[in-house]
Amino acid sequence: MFNQTHKALAQHLKPLVKSAARNFIHRLEPWLGTPPAAAPAPAAPAPDLTSAVWTLPDRPLTVALPPVAELLREKHGGESLTQVAKGLFGDDGTVQTGLLQALSEEQLQAYVAADTSPLPPMQERAHYFGEQHVSYWLNGLSDYLFLKGLLKSAGIDPEGHFRFLDFACSSGRVLRHFLAHAPKAEVFGSDIYSNAIRWMNRYLSPKGFFFQTAIVPTLPIPDASIDLIFCGSVFTHMDEFEESWLMEFRRVLKPGGVAFISLHTERTWDAMAKDAGHPIRRHLLEHPYRSLESDTQPVPSAWFDQPMPSERVVLRYMPSPFHNIHTFYKADYIRTKWARFFEVRELLQKVHGAHQDGVVLIKR
Repeated sequence: MFNQTHKALAQHLKPLVKSAARNFIHRLEPWLGTPPAAAPAPAAPAPDLTSAVWTLPDRPLTVALPPVAELLREKHGGESLTQVAKGLFGDDGTVQTGLLQALSEEQLQAYVAADTSPLPPMQERAHYFGEQHVSYWLNGLSDYLFLKGLLKSAGIDPEGHFRFLDFACSSGRVLRHFLAHAPKAEVFGSDIYSNAIRWMNRYLSPKGFFFQTAIVPTLPIPDASIDLIFCGSVFTHMDEFEESWLMEFRRVLKPGGVAFISLHTERTWDAMAKDAGHPIRRHLLEHPYRSLESDTQPVPSAWFDQPMPSERVVLRYMPSPFHNIHTFYKADYIRTKWARFFEVRELLQKVHGAHQDGVVLIKR
């Protein structure tokens, strides 16, 4: 029986590994040219070809920050938490900020008191929020509140037992709140960066299950075992394996389970078209990005003044073969193509910051 299962798994993974290898080699072409005899060293350091997951190398972990209660005392003194949250986020129009600002002072105090784990410094969270550590914590809390509502809407008791997977969780911005505020939940976190996994294993609750993933879509999780998947800012940076990851999510979700995936949609694209100073547009023009949909490489500024040129647009950062993707989807693409794998329950705007929308998927 084991041999049959092993053979079936090998047959399943073989085409995925071949595809990954082809794309990997294609992306390395700028580094694979024959160097001049007089100058054998490459102009830029080549990526590490020995890495099975094509990720950043390990490095020593940065010293952790104190828990949020201590940071609040240091930075905000006797200011009320409701005032702190309003001052940091204002009214940005996002769903999560609305949920955060609906909390009472007593509710916010209870959430702060329950989370006694250290916070990651910005080096251990991809520099998100810079030195605004309280903003980082509150932002994770707002996503927890949003996901708690999704559980309720699916008929799952957020105070009871359920299994939650934070896919590409970094160092636990969101899942730390499930560990602190949902004590009966089983919490799983995955990320491609080994340092993020090491940081969570060292500093977050030992109740959590944290593991490293790779580009090839596979999760070390049993079939039909997860109630809720959160996938923030992942498909916004994905070119290959979109359908394979959706199928893997479908495999691990229970029937009736929920997946939330954030997206750049045509709303994001239209916002870039109307605003030459839009931060995403500015980033894509300040760095050389290419796209199959553009006749000019790198893409010119005028290209963003037109409507989205196709139902799915992928931009790739030209100098680097890794961590270089920005992907945009039309809502109709999600409603039709992704409906092969899930019930597309709802498309929501401004549910992962002001620039990203999101889709709620239900496993039939």
